[in-house]
Amino acid sequence: MSGIEWFYLKGDQRKGPFTAAEIDALLLAGTLTPASEVWCEGMGEPRRIADLPDRMAALLAERARTGLIAPRQRYYARYIDMTIGMILLAGPVLGFLFKMQGAEPSFWIVPAFLVLFLGMGVLEAICLALWGTTPGKWIFGLKVQDRQGRRPSFAGSIKRQLLLAVYGFGLGVPLVSFITMFFAHRAASRGEALAWDRRLGYEVRHYPVSRWRFITFALVPGALIVAAEIISAVPGLSARNFGFGMPWMNPTTHDVTQLPMGWRMSSTPDQAAAGYYVFIGDGGYAILAHDRHPDPDPDLATYAERVKTDPDLGKFWGEARKTDERGRPYIELNFSRQIDAVTYGSAVRLWQVAPGDFWRLILAWRADEPATRSEEAASALQRTLPRN
Repeated sequence: MSGIEWFYLKGDQRKGPFTAAEIDALLLAGTLTPASEVWCEGMGEPRRIADLPDRMAALLAERARTGLIAPRQRYYARYIDMTIGMILLAGPVLGFLFKMQGAEPSFWIVPAFLVLFLGMGVLEAICLALWGTTPGKWIFGLKVQDRQGRRPSFAGSIKRQLLLAVYGFGLGVPLVSFITMFFAHRAASRGEALAWDRRLGYEVRHYPVSRWRFITFALVPGALIVAAEIISAVPGLSARNFGFGMPWMNPTTHDVTQLPMGWRMSSTPDQAAAGYYVFIGDGGYAILAHDRHPDPDPDLATYAERVKTDPDLGKFWGEARKTDERGRPYIELNFSRQIDAVTYGSAVRLWQVAPGDFWRLILAWRADEPATRSEEAASALQRTLPRN
């Protein structure tokens, strides 16, 4: 077998002769692929390398030995990298787009996904240019390098991400992306260089890793969850200060804030359209309402007297005049009420931003628990009120 002369076809030209070992070397180097056609004496007509068991067996064995076959590891690494990218970028991107595009989802959902997709590509390109790997690839012992063992340049990494978006993800187009991912996985399982690496002369190598790397990776998410719970439980440690929580934009003022972790908006569309926003959190709730008085003459004190008589607020027991963090004066009314045998304390804060134009923030918390978490939510919501 070793004395047989081999040739391969490149366009209309026949290249050769080569020994079987040289054909195998060209396969490993990426000059030839399993789809390339080769010919030797006695074959009759050129055939694809993928149809030649001897040559494919030699290719797969060598790629496995040198760490060039790792389809499952590459899939898991990709999933981890995308998850990390979403965690790092989702909050800032969505918050910015809420502010720029408005509250209607149809205006921001498409640009949000586009920006997230591009942002994750840039983050991966930076990691590859600096270290030749990404967090997900590092966990599974994968490195991207050229045939001389050098990591990609930043420009090369960006080109790789663009080719990956086209040939790997099908630009995110439904069905097209499924087809491209199917063929990419099949090619990786066969030991073929994937399109985005083959075109740039890169390869993804798999190096052995210690089991402690996987154990560490398994423990990190749990540690983050515990840290998040500590942050949310310690008074004064607002999750907002650490970049966590849910972004929310006031549709009237278009100001964006970030609710503390564990709080969520629960308004119905009808309530939101009326300027009535409900937020549910740990052991309490907050309601932000925009009230327009039919009589433009009443001042803030007159408006407060009307609010005191609202039977849904409970028993009124105190009043104070205060100034918020932006220097706006407001009146705070204090109530207590029972809901399903549970006593709640509540504070109603009232602002006047224009004649006949008032904002009301109702804050409630369980009487047997500190009001710190509810105060953090109130502080976040107050930042979206009109500036005057």
